[in-house]
Amino acid sequence: MNWLVLIGSVWLGGLLGLTADFIRQTVWPKIFLSFGGAYLLGVSFLVLLPMVYQGSAASVGVWVLVGFLIQIFLEYFSQGIEHGHMHLHEHGKGSIIVAVMFGLCIHAYLEGFPLDYLSHAHEHEHLLGSSYLWGLAFHKFPAAFALVTICKGHHLKRQTILLCLTIFSLMSPLGYLTGGMLDVIPYLPQINALVVGLFLHIATTILFEMSPSHRAISLYRLIAILAGFVLVYLTR
Repeated sequence: MNWLVLIGSVWLGGLLGLTADFIRQTVWPKIFLSFGGAYLLGVSFLVLLPMVYQGSAASVGVWVLVGFLIQIFLEYFSQGIEHGHMHLHEHGKGSIIVAVMFGLCIHAYLEGFPLDYLSHAHEHEHLLGSSYLWGLAFHKFPAAFALVTICKGHHLKRQTILLCLTIFSLMSPLGYLTGGMLDVIPYLPQINALVVGLFLHIATTILFEMSPSHRAISLYRLIAILAGFVLVYLTR
């Protein structure tokens, strides 16, 4: 069931990108991105960091920084799709899509690792109630939407777009599975700190980058941000 949430969020965002072109012209993508960015930031501070420090990892700060730098490196390939950027390039569309998929999939794979520990920590409540799981879902929905937009902008065939969505949708469940197979519990503080670094880069980019006109965020986006923080607090 937990895997279905992750896979379903990717397919929901991707299919919406395939069939509802008019949405890109509205304010709703930015509002949902703001909500997702706030939710990720809240999960980082209220869920992951407490677990990291509970494990008494002396190198927490180092691993957070490493995760932050890894995300900068991955966005060299993914073009910022993780936080909703949809840049089109005139040349080398094949190599660009491969690079985007590489950065996006490595990011999604790493995000899946903490899920194995959380599945045990919530075994009496079910991971389905975990704010981390829903944070990933809220994060993947706009990322899949952006991925499809990039693919359509480069005129890829529908079958190719669906293949990209399939691969992307399976990466976090694969990280979840790998975490269980490798018994990452002894290294969980470092892994969580790494994921916090990834999330901090994405969330702060979403929340603090200015609009093209360099104006402050709208009231609707501010409400979405506050709603994201409140929801994490209530479900942590």
